[in-house]
Amino acid sequence: MPDAADLPDDVAALKAMLIAAQAREAAKDVAIASKDEHIARKDERIERLEKLVAGSLRTQIREDRS
Repeated sequence: MPDAADLPDDVAALKAMLIAAQAREAAKDVAIASKDEHIARKDERIERLEKLVAGSLRTQIREDRS
């Protein structure tokens, strides 16, 4: 955040700075949401793979006992 002494006295310039900061913040929010969705898909994939491995291990144990 800029120091108060570095801010312009012109209201229009201050508004422009605020709008630009809000746009940057919105872009960050979009990026975070995208990454959250990506992580959620990876978590679901990991869960499916863990179930596959667990099922495979149970089958192998049953076959070994036979």
